[in-house]
Amino acid sequence: RPRENELPDDVRKELTRYVAEHWARAKDARIGQVDTDYAKWDKMWRAQPKERTRSLPWPGASNLVVPLVRMHADTFIARTLGMIFGTQRLVKTIGYPTEISEPLEIYLNYKALYQWDAWNLAKEYMTAGVKTGTAVAKTVWFTDRSIDVSAGESGEERIEEEVLIANGPETRLVPFDDLYVYPITAVREEDILIWFHRTRYVGEVVKERCAAGKFQWPFDTEETSWATEKKG
Repeated sequence: RPRENELPDDVRKELTRYVAEHWARAKDARIGQVDTDYAKWDKMWRAQPKERTRSLPWPGASNLVVPLVRMHADTFIARTLGMIFGTQRLVKTIGYPTEISEPLEIYLNYKALYQWDAWNLAKEYMTAGVKTGTAVAKTVWFTDRSIDVSAGESGEERIEEEVLIANGPETRLVPFDDLYVYPITAVREEDILIWFHRTRYVGEVVKERCAAGKFQWPFDTEETSWATEKKG
C-alpha cells in the first residue's frame, strides 16, 4: 500500500471523508452499548454502590458493596496464569537439535518474561476476556527515550544525554470501550473492513503533532475529533 506522504491531496481528502463517515456510524452504533450497558457492568465490576449514601434502614447506614464478580474473576485469572507460566516454559522450540533448542528456549523465555512483558499482557488478555468477552490487541512500534543528566568534570556544568531505552515492537491491548469496527454487523475478524482504535492525547501532544504534520483537522467536518481521536 502507498505511504501517506505518497498520496495525492485529492485521494487523501477522499479517504479522510470515507473514514470519518464510517467512524461516525461505528461510534453511533455503540453509544448504547458503551455508555449504558458497559457503564453499568463496569460499576458492578468495581463494586460501586448505586447510591453514595444510604438512608435505609437508617441514615448513614453502611454502603459497602462486596466485589464478588471481581473476586471470582481474579481467582480464575491467578490460577490460569499460574498454570501457563508455572508449569512449563512459555516458548517451546520444535525441530532443533537439543544443543540448540535448550539455549534458544532459555533465551526466548527470558525475553518474553523480562523484556516483552508477556506476564502482564496475558493478564490483561484474560481480564478483558473475562470482563467483556472480548480481547483485541495490536502490535505497534514503540520507542522510549530518556534524558540522563550528569555533572561535568568541573562539577558546575550539566551534561544532558539522550538515552534509547526501548525501540521495537510492543503488543498492547485495545480497551473494550475504545474499539470500534465497520461494518457494525461484523461478528468475525475477517468480516471487518475498518478497525478504529480511539486514543486520547493531552493538549500539548496534540499541538506538537499538529505542528509536525502528524495530525490534520478533518476536511469539511467540525474540529472535534480528528486531533484527539486517531483513526486507524
